[in-house]
Amino acid sequence: MLTDLHIRNAVPADIELIEEMIAVLCAFHNDTYQRNPNAIIRDVFGPQAGARVFFGERQGSAVVFALCWNEFSLHIGQRRLRVHLFYVDEAHRKTGAGRQMMQHNEKIAASEGAAALVLGADLQNEAAQQAYLSMGFKRREYGGAHFIKVLETE
Repeated sequence: MLTDLHIRNAVPADIELIEEMIAVLCAFHNDTYQRNPNAIIRDVFGPQAGARVFFGERQGSAVVFALCWNEFSLHIGQRRLRVHLFYVDEAHRKTGAGRQMMQHNEKIAASEGAAALVLGADLQNEAAQQAYLSMGFKRREYGGAHFIKVLETE
């Protein structure tokens, strides 16, 4: 396992790098990515930002990317840190880079009073599921159906 990973918070100058990492992740999953630097500014760096982005770098290049936000379950008095977008460059998989990023996120979550770190994986991405299980994550069953209502914008 390599230990030369430097983890840092994203800064506004990283918008293009954030877009690049999201595009790579979406391409990997055959998802559609609608580039929107204004949304990144709003949601990561704006006055009402709700997300944080972390980069893991080796030799000055980003090789790990994680977008996180706080999640609350007030009915059970629990706070969690959700890792929404997580990507490890293919050349850096199985080198400990992903594990180091998750350990970093665990420390942040604990320092903010979170009881857990949570994330999801595509059902077809067995490699990611096995990686998360090897890091100590457990499968989390969701009960019930989930719904969305798109809001009209003016």
